[in-house]
Amino acid sequence: TEVERFRAFAMPSQAPPRRRRRRRRRQPSAAANPPAPTVTTIHALGDDLLREIFLRLPSLPSLVRAALTCRGFLAAVRSSPAFRRRFRALHQPPLLGFFFYYLGFFLLYSDQSPDSFRVVASCHDKSRVRASVFSSDTREWQILPWSETAPAQPSGKKHWLLSGTQVNGNLYWAHAEHAYIVVMDTATRQFSCIDLLEHLKGQGYLDNLGGTKDGKLCIVSVAGFTLYTWFRRVDASGAEEWMLHNVIPLEGEILQATEIPEDELCEHGLQVFAFLDGIVFMSIYGEDILPSWFLSFCLETRKLEKLFKRTFDHIVYPYIMGWPTFLIGNDNDMALGSGV
Repeated sequence: TEVERFRAFAMPSQAPPRRRRRRRRRQPSAAANPPAPTVTTIHALGDDLLREIFLRLPSLPSLVRAALTCRGFLAAVRSSPAFRRRFRALHQPPLLGFFFYYLGFFLLYSDQSPDSFRVVASCHDKSRVRASVFSSDTREWQILPWSETAPAQPSGKKHWLLSGTQVNGNLYWAHAEHAYIVVMDTATRQFSCIDLLEHLKGQGYLDNLGGTKDGKLCIVSVAGFTLYTWFRRVDASGAEEWMLHNVIPLEGEILQATEIPEDELCEHGLQVFAFLDGIVFMSIYGEDILPSWFLSFCLETRKLEKLFKRTFDHIVYPYIMGWPTFLIGNDNDMALGSGV
């Protein structure tokens, strides 16, 4: 009809809308977006690797601070006696100060039993020696039998044995006049004797007897401003004797460290007052020179250090930082600590 033709003319038919094609997103390649790396924290390290890191710390106080950071670090240190031995071999024990008085008692303790200790005191008559031992476990003194291992005393003096020293767990006393040393093995509690260098006979206390870092018995002596080291070795006949090991001039290092004028050095003298773990402690003295310079010398590194200046009181003993007991553990401690 006319109406329909008009509608067809006025309102043309509309084509259906086109569908838009969806573009597929390209998947990123594995090279473009690598997988996120696995994060490894220090807490994931094993005890063996932790201990290798701890060995590179500069000192025992640094190890104490690191071990107290967390329980895992403390357990790694406490559970390994081998680590403690390696750490001691690589690090000089810290010097905390000096005692300027000495009572003559010896304190003995072991890392294996940090809560136990022994105190040893000695005495002697005209020809015999004996010791008394106090145990922290029993809280009692034990008086040991008299020992006649010392040679006869031709002088007949009652006070023929001087104050002793402790080296690697054994105790040593020098004779006041003759060239020998009385030795007490603290493990067996037996006495014996060894010879002393002839030029050190009758010179006083055994301040110059000590041990190296690897535990060797050693004597250091001074002539002028030169240091001599002697080790006990087996000679061609199979007998042990003291043999000269090294001669170390110290005059140049002393002049540099103390700034003493070179033309005044002849007015001074050098003496050894202690020898511990390969470190020789010395002082520079003079008749009218006060106070004295106190020095330390490491036999391994050959390094001389100036410590301080003070009046010399003849009896001086270094105070060395010991291994803290809380860094030493046993199986029971570790079993209890693992569950906390």
